Amino acid sequence: MRCGDGHKVRAGSGWAKLTYLPYMKASPYYEITGVLNSSQESSQRAIKTFGLSGTAKSFVDIDSWSTNRDCTNHK
Repeated sequence: MRCGDGHKVRAGSGWAKLTYLPYMKASPYYEITGVLNSSQESSQRAIKTFGLSGTAKSFVDIDSWSTNRDCTNHK
């Protein structure tokens, strides 16, 4: 994911998990529907760690994420 200024947002590292993630979880304008990571286990761990189990699916490659209608604007 990229924020408005084009910088990559990585919720599991640095300050993004302290700023971006809480804001997006609380905002009525965002719904976190997918977590893309290097392995299925790490995606599922992030979903559990950040309390996204009610909304997010885990992905390990960009192709499966980008074609999933729940995670993109392909309506």
